[in-house]
Amino acid sequence: MAYADRNQTGTRLATAIFVAGATALMMVGLVAALSFHFMKKTKHNTDVIDVPKEPDKPKDEPKPKKVDTPKPVDTPKVVIQKPIVQTPPVVTAQRVETVTEVKKPVEVVIPKEEPKKPPERHLATAAKQTGGEITDEDFPDSAKSRGESGTSTAHFTVGTDGRVASCNAAGASPSLDAEACKLILKRFRFKPALDDAGSPIVQEFTRRIKWQVQDQ
Repeated sequence: MAYADRNQTGTRLATAIFVAGATALMMVGLVAALSFHFMKKTKHNTDVIDVPKEPDKPKDEPKPKKVDTPKPVDTPKVVIQKPIVQTPPVVTAQRVETVTEVKKPVEVVIPKEEPKKPPERHLATAAKQTGGEITDEDFPDSAKSRGESGTSTAHFTVGTDGRVASCNAAGASPSLDAEACKLILKRFRFKPALDDAGSPIVQEFTRRIKWQVQDQ
């Protein structure tokens, strides 16, 4: 290459470098100017707020170490029994006195049940005499000799079998009254009385026997 060419090339390179450097300086200055203007405006329009600093956190205190305490050893329980004190009986010169409490027995009263009354039976059909009578010939000779006379009123009961169950007489002499009941018990027979259901029942009767000595 010729010397002149190399000289021109160097001049061009230096010029390019100078232009590039100048351009860069202008760009940097422009950017700086814009940044300064923006920051100034922002600072003018922006309120400053003081933010309080957070207090320093206390450092964690070291936790106390756990100390293993020995477990209590079970000790055997000792039971102390109180001595039984027996009081001796009072002893006199010749006898021993002891006090005993006598409890009265409890009386249990059981209420007595009243017997149930049988249902009332009403007479429907009266008893009818079927046999037996007392005549003048039945007058006792012993009573005649003593001159006894009178009328015996006899009350007697006719049972369910038609026979006279009981008799009681009065009104004449004792011997004549006794004779009247004796003959009634021995001779009188009845057809028993009946109730509403047709069952035989007991019936009471009254009969008068006249004792009188007949004139011959």
